[in-house]
Amino acid sequence: MQPVHEFEIYRTVYSYAKIYNNMTKLFEFNHPSKIRKKGYEARKKRVKMNKNSTPDPVSVIDSLRRTKTRLSDIVVSNDFDLFCTFTFAEDRQNVDKCKSKMSVWLNNQQKRVGEFDYVIVPEFHKDGKSIHFHALFKGYKGKLEKTKLLTPKTKQRVYNIPGYKAGFSTAVKIDDIEAVGSYIKKYITKDMPQFNGKKRYWCSQGLSRPKKITNPVVFESDRKHFTEEHQMNNMRLYTANKKIDLTESLD
Repeated sequence: MQPVHEFEIYRTVYSYAKIYNNMTKLFEFNHPSKIRKKGYEARKKRVKMNKNSTPDPVSVIDSLRRTKTRLSDIVVSNDFDLFCTFTFAEDRQNVDKCKSKMSVWLNNQQKRVGEFDYVIVPEFHKDGKSIHFHALFKGYKGKLEKTKLLTPKTKQRVYNIPGYKAGFSTAVKIDDIEAVGSYIKKYITKDMPQFNGKKRYWCSQGLSRPKKITNPVVFESDRKHFTEEHQMNNMRLYTANKKIDLTESLD
C-alpha cells in the first residue's frame, strides 16, 4: 500500500465565506489553517460519561460556541417576523413536558391557521427552576391581541396570542433580524435547560442555512462591498450588506 502524502489528506484554508439571503460574511485568517479533506476526517473518540462525570470545560465552551453559531445562522437566514415568549401554568419545571405541550400547540396551530416556521429556545425564570420558551415565528397567521404594553427600549407594541392556553404569551413584531440574531444567542449558556437533556434549541424542518464556501475567490469588484467589522485572534471578519455569489477556489 502506497503512503498517502500530506497534501492529499489536508487542505490549507486561507478564508471562508457565509452567504445569506441579504448579507455576506467573509472570514480571513491571519495565519492559514489546515483541515482534513473529505474521506480523511479524524475519527472522534467516544468518551463514556457516568452520572458523576464532570464535562470537560473546553468541550462545553466549544459546544456552546457551535450552538450559538448555528442558531445565529438560522435566525439571519430566515425572515422571522415575530419574537414570542411562552410561559406554562403547569409542569413549568419540566422542560420535556413543556416541550410536549408546546409541540401539541404548534401542531394544532399548523392545522388551524396554516403552516409557519419557528425556532424555540428555553430559559429559566429568575427562580432558576421554572421554564419559559422564547420563540421566533415566520408566517404565523393566527390571531394577535394588542395590549397596552410597549417594549422598554424600542417602544414596540406587545401582543398576546389568544390561541395559546397553556400559560401566558407575548409577541413582538421583528424589524431588525440581525439584532434579534445577536440577542437570542444570550440565552445559550452552560446552565440553560436542554430539550431531552441535550438539545439547546428546537426548530421546524426546512429552515434555510447560509451557504458556506472555503477559500472563496473575491474579485476587487466584490471586495468594495465589504466593510471590516472586527478582528479576532487569528481572523478578520468583513461584512457586505448584500448577497454576493462567491465561488470556491479550485486549489
